[in-house]
Amino acid sequence: MDKKSNRIKVLVITYIGNIIASPPIVSMISELAKNNFQVDLAYSPSKKYKEPEFKSRLIQKHIVTDIKHRLIIPGLRMFFFISGTLKLIFLRRPTYYIAIHVEALFIATVVSFFRPRPIIFYSTEIRSYSQNKHFEWKLRKYLEILCQRKVALTIVQDENRAELLKKVNKAPNAKINVIPVGFVNTFNIKKKSDDLRKKYNIPKHKYIILMSGTIANWTSSLEVVQIASTWSSNKVLIIHGKAEEKRYLEKVRKYCDGKKVILSEDFLSQDEYDKMTIAADIGLATYKNVNENIYNMGASSGKIMQYLRCGVPVITMAWPTLIEIIEKEIAGLCINNFPEIEHSIHKIMHNYKLYSDNARRIYTEKCNPEKYYNNFFKQIESLCN
Repeated sequence: MDKKSNRIKVLVITYIGNIIASPPIVSMISELAKNNFQVDLAYSPSKKYKEPEFKSRLIQKHIVTDIKHRLIIPGLRMFFFISGTLKLIFLRRPTYYIAIHVEALFIATVVSFFRPRPIIFYSTEIRSYSQNKHFEWKLRKYLEILCQRKVALTIVQDENRAELLKKVNKAPNAKINVIPVGFVNTFNIKKKSDDLRKKYNIPKHKYIILMSGTIANWTSSLEVVQIASTWSSNKVLIIHGKAEEKRYLEKVRKYCDGKKVILSEDFLSQDEYDKMTIAADIGLATYKNVNENIYNMGASSGKIMQYLRCGVPVITMAWPTLIEIIEKEIAGLCINNFPEIEHSIHKIMHNYKLYSDNARRIYTEKCNPEKYYNNFFKQIESLCN
């Protein structure tokens, strides 16, 4: 607690480069400042992602190490990050720590030995021992379980993931706060945009199918562009995002002809991301069942939350947590295989207003993080008492 202003001081730790650009994390940081929290952000810069610009004076960004240290000796970047964070905590004297992702939890646990403060763990992935095959990942999971014991409050995205985390982290009594992965922005998302049609010269009679997010094997990006290249001529797939591997991206690129399948790797601000999403007719969110974290995606899917928020009907996988959010709420359709996508497009477009209205409704009723922030802030304040 800042004695001069009675303001709670938060240190948000984001070790992984892309997390600082994640819209839900940007929103959470902005909302903390809006509610009079002093927020210090400890991070390492990355050229792969566009850093957010915060307007509030209560938010200060601190580069605690440079990403180039990763190239010297394995583990050295973590050492420099911890060293930089230690200097920061004694300079800024935070009231508590928010660790985003597992590596940040390790860092928060270490620095808490030098300056003990409550740790809040924002969980972004949940994996059990059985799905960590390599020694490095098994060790990582073992350390996560140990660090979980030091956590005062854990954030997950829905109740299903809350139970899963308690199980795999061996923390049956963990204090959990649920915040879906939506984000807050003032841009007008109710008015349909024609930005994508203008940008790519897409005629009005063609349906725009948007697949945003990570371009990777686990999102089935290659399979989707392959099947999209066989669709009838009244559909255009726009695949937007950053690739995890250059080789995989080149495989995807082979199917992107710029007409039926369009690849976009543009850096987007939150406003630009909104403009792109509301310009689409349908949002596509495909995944491979590579582990229980993905299979239990639920409300942790950023792209699905963004589609719903913008009133864009969703086509996604027929998995229990996704069926619950999408198909049961008539906000889109769930598929078992990729050839079903084209038929699902026609079914949604035949009754578009119903699906679009339900997408907005389910987001407003159950997925809007603003509904959950007040309880979160109260829990934060209670940790300081």
